[in-house]
Amino acid sequence: MQILITNTKGGCGKSTLAACLSEVLDADIVDHDPQGTIRLNAQHTNRHKPVDPASQTKKHVVHDTPPYNTTQLNSLIKEADIIIIPSKLMY
Repeated sequence: MQILITNTKGGCGKSTLAACLSEVLDADIVDHDPQGTIRLNAQHTNRHKPVDPASQTKKHVVHDTPPYNTTQLNSLIKEADIIIIPSKLMY
């Protein structure tokens, strides 16, 4: 199952949600974001180590995306089984 975490807004919790989901689902995680939050966190915690899209080994794969629209993002959206769009609540 391909799970895509996306939003064109930065700082809305995409990487945090992707890391948490990959832990709970025991899923591979793919970090498509050039900012590399998932990769940086993996270096410090030795958890949620991102995999290359071509070397996915688990039943579920969580995709963390950049905070802007790309051709790659459009392709990922078409291939995803589930798309999650995190957002901040404004009061």
